[in-house]
Amino acid sequence: MEKMNLIKNKIAKKKTNFIKNLITPDEKLMITLRYLATGDSYVSMSYNYKLGVLTIKQIIGDTIKALWDILQPIHMMVPTLEMFEEVAQGFEEMWNFPNCIGPIDVKHCKTNKPPHTGTQFFNYKHGFSIILQALVDFNGKFMVIDVGSYGSQSDGGVFANSLLSKRIENSELPIPRPKLLPISNIVVPHVFLGDGAYPLKRYLKPYIKNNNDDSKIFNYRLSWARRIVECSFGVLTSKWRILLIEDIIKATCILHNIILTKENLNIISFDPVGSNYSLWNQQSIKNSSDQNKNIRNLFSNYFNNIDILPWQTNILNKYLFYQYFKFICIKFLYIFWYIFSFYKNTRTCS
Repeated sequence: MEKMNLIKNKIAKKKTNFIKNLITPDEKLMITLRYLATGDSYVSMSYNYKLGVLTIKQIIGDTIKALWDILQPIHMMVPTLEMFEEVAQGFEEMWNFPNCIGPIDVKHCKTNKPPHTGTQFFNYKHGFSIILQALVDFNGKFMVIDVGSYGSQSDGGVFANSLLSKRIENSELPIPRPKLLPISNIVVPHVFLGDGAYPLKRYLKPYIKNNNDDSKIFNYRLSWARRIVECSFGVLTSKWRILLIEDIIKATCILHNIILTKENLNIISFDPVGSNYSLWNQQSIKNSSDQNKNIRNLFSNYFNNIDILPWQTNILNKYLFYQYFKFICIKFLYIFWYIFSFYKNTRTCS
């Protein structure tokens, strides 16, 4: 309530003898939330609230800036060592992935082509977008966001140019020290989870050539924990229908965190179907692909031989059955096509 009063004080207008009926802060918040949730145009909302188009535009702009300025230090504060340790504990308990301090991914937010930008915002989906990069915790709350990159950039390029990447490379984030994996004597560092677009440094990514069962299980366990960031993007875009500009995206990310905090919700309910201490220290992060691959191999060995979950074997069996069924179907279609072509050619010749 105290923070809501701060927002209201920031967006409130002073009474003067020129204005008879002021628009109250509650009405401004209602207009802004209606705009963010429905994506209505300024013209449509001006008819609904009997206000001018420019007035609606100014109210929304002032309110979303106030939401970010006042609520960001509370609901998306700069990560601390205690926060990362809590996230790692949460991923171990909920998603069966120890020493994980958050998955990271990007979201293309559709936008109108800004003037005089050429193809900078033109993405691979043949539309215009700005990019939201996010690091989330085990509940799906946004911990770190980076908004405003060009839609034409790749995921790896967005990350390489982000402030988060620079702080990780310069050891400016309070990342916890390496820790023993549960029920083992394997010491590994705390890691971020990413897809194939991210570098194999302090970020675990899937095996590209997953020809054996161990790599398939590791990829599945990594995807199982990493999907929380995808679900966060899905919830964000389903609740807030208009993500056009940087200020709006930042405000909706704050509102996303507030909703999860106040309602005590998780994005997804959990429904599952001996090392060297300096193995991955700050000095060896850069240009050390061999050690980084060893870290991934240690996690893979741990998931396949120590922390074996009953459902991961079932998933592997289903995957192998699917691949076999797919192979049989392709062969059947090929034989059917060959017989049909032979029969057609025979009739043509006769």
